[in-house]
Amino acid sequence: LGIQAAGKDHLLIQNCRLTGSIGHHLKLTNCRKPTIEGCHIAGGHWSVYIIGITDAVFRRCLIEKCQGDGIKTGDGSRGVVQRALVEECVFQDNLRDGIDTTGGFNNSSVRNCIFRRMGVSGMDIKASYHLKTGRFEDHHPENVGILIEKCLFHDMPNAIVLTTNDGRRKEGGPDLLTADNIKKYAVHDIDFNDCVIGHVEKPLRSKRDGGYGVNYPTDQGEHMRMIHLKDAYGIRYRNARFFGRRILPVLHQSIGGSRHLSEEAARSIEATVSGHIVDEPAPRVEPG
Repeated sequence: LGIQAAGKDHLLIQNCRLTGSIGHHLKLTNCRKPTIEGCHIAGGHWSVYIIGITDAVFRRCLIEKCQGDGIKTGDGSRGVVQRALVEECVFQDNLRDGIDTTGGFNNSSVRNCIFRRMGVSGMDIKASYHLKTGRFEDHHPENVGILIEKCLFHDMPNAIVLTTNDGRRKEGGPDLLTADNIKKYAVHDIDFNDCVIGHVEKPLRSKRDGGYGVNYPTDQGEHMRMIHLKDAYGIRYRNARFFGRRILPVLHQSIGGSRHLSEEAARSIEATVSGHIVDEPAPRVEPG
């Protein structure tokens, strides 16, 4: 670990350069109103790891070359990340995602950011439930009410992925997510507005061949997907613009019936997604 803090308020980490192949350069647990501004963070597994924090601000940061994810929210059983703001940041050259929200990202906003050259996705919006103590009924839903706007996503298999996982199915025991409660706990109410999606690499290659495209395209032969929807609902996009060929707007692949989610729970939500793509292509982005 590099810098870590727990239960602190109003931290300011400004104009710092944190680099190296370690676990986390920054780990914040149950902190209020931290601000990370003007920082360059390179390397690390989950370079920034945040648990149960509220009102965090990440502004004008470069987060790159991570072995996993740039910003990772985790362990929602200890508190859900809420009301975060990520703006004017660049996420690039990560082996997995720019932002992974496994520990929740409720009522948060990501705007005016660049996500480029990711191994999996720009944002992996993933609710993954585990129960360590107490009753599951007292657990807060994760990943509800997220706004992503005016962002650029290029050269990655998926711009955003939306998933709901029942961690109990891997651990054994009765399911946490059921047909009766899945609508409360599934990822929902996500807005994806005025974003640009595309690719500039040549030639086009899948990730397993050293490129940035999807490994297993559908019959449509897509190279990139704007939205990879697994089990979520209330997903809306507006004024999306594309550049480059073979971009699939939405791919729906439910994980219901797998070791991550029961078929009964998955069938009890309608995986709704709606939106508008502008006919005029967006200007191509220069590589590099």
